[in-house]
Amino acid sequence: MFSGGRILVAAVGAIVLIVVAVYAVRSVWWDPASKTTALTQLPSTTTAVSATATTAMSTADASGGAEVTPGGGGGDGTDNGAATTSSTTTTTTTTTSSTTATPFTAKTEKVNSFLGTTYANVSLPQIDGGDSAVAGVFNDEMHKVLQSQADSLTGGRLEDRPGSGVRIGQRVLSGLLRTAAVDTAKATSRPLVGTVVVDAQSGSVITLSSLFNDLNTGLKLLVQESKKLGPSSAAGANFDGTKLQATEQTFGHWTAETAGLHVFFDQGTVAPSSSGIVDLTIPWSDLGDAMKSGVQQIVSS
Repeated sequence: MFSGGRILVAAVGAIVLIVVAVYAVRSVWWDPASKTTALTQLPSTTTAVSATATTAMSTADASGGAEVTPGGGGGDGTDNGAATTSSTTTTTTTTTSSTTATPFTAKTEKVNSFLGTTYANVSLPQIDGGDSAVAGVFNDEMHKVLQSQADSLTGGRLEDRPGSGVRIGQRVLSGLLRTAAVDTAKATSRPLVGTVVVDAQSGSVITLSSLFNDLNTGLKLLVQESKKLGPSSAAGANFDGTKLQATEQTFGHWTAETAGLHVFFDQGTVAPSSSGIVDLTIPWSDLGDAMKSGVQQIVSS
């Protein structure tokens, strides 16, 4: 009986241990609340990281790959703030510099080379800054003037003469090239001149046709005004107005000045060769009625 009682007590104890073990296992592995919480927290953390990464990449893409500077837990970039980027400052600086126009400036390009059969040793007027496309047109046209002078010679060389330069107006760029054509065989030289006028905004080359409503009428007016002003030029009484012709060739060399159209006559065309290149300035006001609307404001600027 005593042995049977011990067996019964042992059996009851075993049952109690089994019940306790089952309860413990259920509380750890089968708790629905614990299992649900673990699954929902992981995606939540992943979403937060993805959002942060996406924001950082978007900011970097927008700023061309700007460097991200880590901050603290607050908005001021300290230990109380979140990360900030330097992309805003970089973008602002770039935009400001790209929209700031630089003015045109005059310069010279030294040419020491053969142009065909003619050797040139010339300081060629050029411009820099401003609209690069406009500057390119002007500089190319000045090179064409130099090439044209070289092509007019058969051998010999081109050398600098005083007076070359560029006038930079608000709406106009006007270039003047003065050279000397040296004949080494004959040991003589003669002066040459070439000009370029360009609209400083559009980059269009301004010609006599660009100035006048009717070219022939404009050329006749230039002859008329030149006859009046000729005697007051450097040629003085030697100025021969009868040699003036209403052609583009006669008035092909001119610059746009504030005071008027500054025309240069080739040596020997309106005065003896000893007078050299004769030049005079015809006021814009004396040409106004024949000029196209708005052109005077451009060339006189």
